[in-house]
Amino acid sequence: MDKLPNRQTSLTQKLSRVYLFGLFLLVGFAALLHILLKTNNILFILATLLIAAIIFGFGVYFINFFISPLKRLLESLPIFIKGELDHRLNIHTGDEIEVLANALNELAKKISGHVEGANNTQTAASSTLNKAEIILSSIQDGIIVLDLNKKVFLANSSAEKLTGWNKDEMLGKSIDELIKLTDNLNQVLLAENYVVVDTGQGEESKVFGEGSYLNLLGKGNVKTYVKLTSTPISSAIHSDLGSILILKDTSKQKEFESMQLDFVSMSSHELRTPLTSIKGYLSVFIDENKSKLNAEQKDFMDRMMISVQQLSSLVDNLLNVSKVERGALTTNLQEVDWTSILQQTVKDNQLQAEQKNISLTLELPKKDLPKINVDPVRIQEVLNNLLNNAIAYTQEGGKIVVSSEVKDDNVVTSITDNGKGIPQDALPHLFTKFFRVQGALDQSSNSKGTGLGLFLSKSIIDMHGGKIWAESPGPGKGSTFFFSISSSKKSAPAKVELKSLDLNTLN
Repeated sequence: MDKLPNRQTSLTQKLSRVYLFGLFLLVGFAALLHILLKTNNILFILATLLIAAIIFGFGVYFINFFISPLKRLLESLPIFIKGELDHRLNIHTGDEIEVLANALNELAKKISGHVEGANNTQTAASSTLNKAEIILSSIQDGIIVLDLNKKVFLANSSAEKLTGWNKDEMLGKSIDELIKLTDNLNQVLLAENYVVVDTGQGEESKVFGEGSYLNLLGKGNVKTYVKLTSTPISSAIHSDLGSILILKDTSKQKEFESMQLDFVSMSSHELRTPLTSIKGYLSVFIDENKSKLNAEQKDFMDRMMISVQQLSSLVDNLLNVSKVERGALTTNLQEVDWTSILQQTVKDNQLQAEQKNISLTLELPKKDLPKINVDPVRIQEVLNNLLNNAIAYTQEGGKIVVSSEVKDDNVVTSITDNGKGIPQDALPHLFTKFFRVQGALDQSSNSKGTGLGLFLSKSIIDMHGGKIWAESPGPGKGSTFFFSISSSKKSAPAKVELKSLDLNTLN
């Protein structure tokens, strides 16, 4: 407790004085009463009563002087409790009551300061939250924040438009209850397949629907085409949140590409007929005049045939990509001799390789390769696409090796070249539609491809339930393309599961 000011009386001293004063009053009244009982003088009696009244008045005054500060102190406590912290006690008694009153005033002042600071902090937090909500609502992509149980914690207005659900309907609901994601073959993609959560293993964002499209079915099964990016929230930042989903509406892009594909499909169909005629007549001419042509003329005919074959392959790719986009590309599975398929494909591409003086060889294991269930036409398209790329990106005098072996009930086939190689940052995008490696590698290859061959190859391998990937030490160090297909006769082609390409999981 604070010390009393100098020359001020403590509460104990005041109580002692009041006690003595009261004792004095009792003694005085007793003496006066004794005198009054023994005298008959009226004036003396009146004077005595007046003195007694004055003494009594002083007694009441001193008692009120002592009780009044306590009363004001008690009356102020409910005021403070109600939160009226600006109220102040004005007590100057010079004793412990004044010290207590000053302490209450100081406490109220400090509490008021803390409350004001808390209000300012709350106001600032509310302002920051409002700004964050404004920013989120201004983002055109749908933003959905999930907790560790894959339930919606936060969603912006764009997410409401894409899913058809409002925020109140989404909050606390499992994402699988609100939306359904399907690929071009109408296969469902569950949250456990696309929600990326931080487990301390260095998880990174993944993109789904890049190079193709995801169908998002929201409230009322309304379909929207989207691209999905799933980003883990670091557990070190927030332990209750799991992932951020970014949904980009690609409906207009899909519509535009559909128009492009319609045009490409129509044009390709129109080109196929004359190309078939040119190829047929050219083959007949070469066969009938082979002995009559000199070396230079034969070289011209070979170059013409290669160009026709390349153009025919391009037309086929365009038509097949159109079918892939519509989910209309089908497979006719047959049990085939894989060795024969490889030998025939290598033979078909020998002429093109010889034009660049490239060594194209087939290396087979000592043990015969098993027969596998594939669509021979589609698989040869994959092999031709990979070999065409290898020849296009390998310098004259280079080397290309085709090999195949059995690994863990899978037939793994590889096409290795010592050509220009592939930059590491381009590897994850190789199988994306229309993707071409930019820079000197692309410009110096003299390749006039469209960037559809690898996309189509991946689609075909996916339809067979297999995997396809590429490896390269870097530019100028060659590259190897792999694809694997199950060697089990009972295995049916797996349904295409649309997911981001992770090369590390394919090795």
